Amino acid sequence: MIETVQEQAPPATEMSAEATVLQNGGADMPEEIGLFEAMRTQRAIRHFKPAPVPDELITKIL
Repeated sequence: MIETVQEQAPPATEMSAEATVLQNGGADMPEEIGLFEAMRTQRAIRHFKPAPVPDELITKIL
């Protein structure tokens, strides 16, 4: 017997892009957002650690 994986709906607190457009009265969403806006609206990270990130690590990541 083959088991299938069912997709789970996103939590009710998350909205799809289409739902956001409808909530905003059908206005077009911007295609790009700035870095700080992306960081501010990121929901996957609940809290940032207080320790600073070393410059070497930032350089390596970029």
